[in-house]
Amino acid sequence: MVGKKDQHQAENALAEYLLEQARTMDRHYPAEDVLEFLVTVAASVVVSSNGRLRRQLAAILHSHQDRSSWKQISVRELSARARQLLENAWHRGWEPVDVVTYTERFLGAAGARLAAGLAVEAVAGHAAATVHPRWHEQVNHLRAGVAESVRGPVIAGRLARQGWEVFTPQLLELVGLLTTLPRIETLTPPPGQFTARAGENQHQAQQVDQRLLNRIRAMLAKAAATTSQAEAEAFIAAAQERMARHSIDMALVQAAEEHNDPHSEVPTGRRIWIEPPYGQAKAILLQGIAEANRCRSIWSPGLRFCTIVGYDTDTQATELLFTSLLVQATTAMTNAGTEGAPQYVSSHRATSFRRSFLFGFARRISERLLEVTRDQTASAMHDVGENRLLPVLLQRKEDVDQQIRRMFPDAIGLRSVRVGDPAGRRAGSLAADQADITGARRSVQ
Repeated sequence: MVGKKDQHQAENALAEYLLEQARTMDRHYPAEDVLEFLVTVAASVVVSSNGRLRRQLAAILHSHQDRSSWKQISVRELSARARQLLENAWHRGWEPVDVVTYTERFLGAAGARLAAGLAVEAVAGHAAATVHPRWHEQVNHLRAGVAESVRGPVIAGRLARQGWEVFTPQLLELVGLLTTLPRIETLTPPPGQFTARAGENQHQAQQVDQRLLNRIRAMLAKAAATTSQAEAEAFIAAAQERMARHSIDMALVQAAEEHNDPHSEVPTGRRIWIEPPYGQAKAILLQGIAEANRCRSIWSPGLRFCTIVGYDTDTQATELLFTSLLVQATTAMTNAGTEGAPQYVSSHRATSFRRSFLFGFARRISERLLEVTRDQTASAMHDVGENRLLPVLLQRKEDVDQQIRRMFPDAIGLRSVRVGDPAGRRAGSLAADQADITGARRSVQ
């Protein structure tokens, strides 16, 4: 098996070789052919994550400035490639936030902002009625950080502000990276292929959910900002109560509508990108939260993201809770060994300790959430009647399982892991016992 170090050396060697080939290209080659080869070089260079090689690539691009119309041709050709590659990405399963997140991993914040601007521009080129509501949400989020999107074309604006020498290497790197995007599971129709159901505005079904989720986010933000534990629990408990009522109501309403509408809501997927370190431990935390909220989570370690599959309200709630608990886990892990846990002073900064801490936290949080789920299931059965609610919940579970089998026929569960630091595992379990999970909506399963 090739180790990460060997793979990194191989990537650098390939990039070095391609750069050398680019340096010796005959000046009689058409400019378009030179740029095509430089895109290939850029794809190798950006994946190597080597700053020195990126600077060499920029120098080679600059070295052709004496060619007739080189600057104009390079911007024109690279712009066209970027737009086409983004359209290709949409049809290969990528959504705007996916592209921006992936770009930031390799090209940093500047590359991510460029990708965001081009993604916003690309989606805006399609009729709004043919764009899925989730894409509209993502574009609105990205647009907030892309000032040029309200003033004119992204590339022209960047070129005017930064100049050719600075901007064009950034564009070349982005185009190179976009050529490396693999096919991933399509979760929503790409722009131009979405069709709202007859008689329904494309945003109508999600507006109620979005208003509710905005209130939930506001409550969680207040809970995080306050220094009073009592206030924090009150805010989160209120969020939990609202989400619980909404989840149960949605399940029952959708079950009633299925007899009249065979195209009623079905389980869908939602991607959550997992950043290092300790990616597997974070994925296990998300898996536990998802299962307690009637969802399933599939871990894709190569690209480091999880796909949550479930009904839309449930997947959104899972994402909110994961974000909140991950912050709590990280804070507790950082503080372990200080005032709160002096017995762990000697090892709390070790990598093994922190990894084990997160695994312990994830395992215990999963147990606590499942306890909440069982309690709320019993309460919901009492309120609406077992004969009415139980068949609905069983059917929704089967729907989610079927969607998983369809989307990921070869999926296997996360492997069990060996905990290297028992002290870390114990500290994580204790932190999970102290974590505030009242922000989790009282889901029923």
